Amino acid sequence: MKFADSPNKFYFILLALILGSVQFCYAEIRFTEHVVSDDYPHARSIMALDIDFDGDIDLLTTKWGRVSLWKNNGEQEYTEHRLFEANSCPPDTADMNGDGEIDIVIVVDDCLSWYENDGDEEFTQHIIDEDFHYMCYLGALDLDRDNDIDIFSISGDAYWHENIGDQGFSRHRFEGGFWGPWSLYMSDVDNNGYMDALVGVASSESIILYRNNGDRSFTEHELSERGMESHAVHAVDIDGDNDQDLITDINYTSNPTHEIRLWENIGENNFRIRAIDNCNSWALESGDMDGDGDVDIISIDNTFNWYENEGEYNFTLHRFSRAFEYGGSDIKVADIDNDGDLDVLGTVFEEGLILWWENEEDTLSVAQNDKMFASGFRFSNIYPNPFNSTTTIEYTLPYSSAVTLNLYNLSGQRVETLVNGKMQGGVHRTTLNAWEMPSGLYFLRLIADNQLSTQKIMLIK
Repeated sequence: MKFADSPNKFYFILLALILGSVQFCYAEIRFTEHVVSDDYPHARSIMALDIDFDGDIDLLTTKWGRVSLWKNNGEQEYTEHRLFEANSCPPDTADMNGDGEIDIVIVVDDCLSWYENDGDEEFTQHIIDEDFHYMCYLGALDLDRDNDIDIFSISGDAYWHENIGDQGFSRHRFEGGFWGPWSLYMSDVDNNGYMDALVGVASSESIILYRNNGDRSFTEHELSERGMESHAVHAVDIDGDNDQDLITDINYTSNPTHEIRLWENIGENNFRIRAIDNCNSWALESGDMDGDGDVDIISIDNTFNWYENEGEYNFTLHRFSRAFEYGGSDIKVADIDNDGDLDVLGTVFEEGLILWWENEEDTLSVAQNDKMFASGFRFSNIYPNPFNSTTTIEYTLPYSSAVTLNLYNLSGQRVETLVNGKMQGGVHRTTLNAWEMPSGLYFLRLIADNQLSTQKIMLIK
């Protein structure tokens, strides 16, 4: 985007120059490719995590016949640790036994298991289900809000493995009868406090939403008409109205038509369909890539793409990668280089690549009245951190100001707004209650008087 496209930004900067009292940065994003591995044939899934709590983002990847952990040395240089030499599904992670370590949940060689992390990246297998096909997708999270981690998965049918304590699980099966699940995304779509499951399936099926009723039951809803299949499903509050909208890839099996579709959540289990682009996508992600406060979309076809959210459900396509003959296979966003913005991770199946794209900014800055901005708006203390369920966030304001304090997950999705209003100068404290949130790394984002401060926090259950 150029300044000519944004007259309001131009006049804001001009005003800042005249008044000498406002700091403003306009950034045009560039992405620089970095190769993690060019020898990972049939690369499938990728996820970002800090497995050793050293403040650097590590990677967990799968390919046909192997599951690997890539340790970050702090300089974005990665060393592969081969965990399993077997076929597997894309994994998920959670603290399964409450010891503060990140465990791995995965189906390996048709056996659903969780692998206990002993703290030194050595993993011990705990079998959950010995008869489970590895061609599946799963999510590990607390589905019934009883403070332990359950597992939702899709294969030919949908399954909920309820955690009943003492490392035991009770299997619940929901008949689906669909062949070839393509994708799964867990989110509280209906805002009832319980996580739902959004499923994309192939073979002329439809997009299915399993609504979690909160009473240990799920209700199946077909969102799209038959004759469609979906390679990718995702959920995020795209329009900032505090409910989860849906983003899906749509392929019409009767003709070669493809579409990336936004399903605007208008309440009462109803959605308004808005087309984003006429192309397919093998995976979808979201995050505020340009730091403008709204959620953008990341997709894959034969390139890796950023759909910049321009507001009012309008998106501008930016293709930021080189072209790949058969396209990418998976995509995620995370702050890989710890510079406060979101980078992009991806795998390319045929070429055997694991890549990440550094989010770089060409910045035009206006900075006047240094005394006003010196060490003023900041996080003072967060305690405890890491934390279990609740933590206290302390921040300092040098004078009265409008303040917004948001919590984001690793995907750049806003999880909660903690503060939004006018605050007096001084030290302020607010409490984050995260008992409904999954374990993992989160980011606090404090905005006051056009200044931005971010802070990492780690939730461990």
